Amino acid sequence: MKEIRITPKQQKRELRTFLICLLIAFISNVYAIIKYQSPATELYSSLHYVLLFSMFLYVAWALMRIIFRGIKKLIKK
Repeated sequence: MKEIRITPKQQKRELRTFLICLLIAFISNVYAIIKYQSPATELYSSLHYVLLFSMFLYVAWALMRIIFRGIKKLIKK
């Protein structure tokens, strides 16, 4: 079997991507708290939802990248 190696550059890119997804989810949470006038304790009491939403965003972004790379490969052939 062929070994799969993930370079430090790829690891940094994926970490940066996840952190951006986490930031988007956190900002969405803050916006919802302000819009619906919820108590500020919602910031830390709903962190598990923020993490789940950021994981969802990360997976959605990864799927879009896979689809675009597949289309790009098909166009090259």
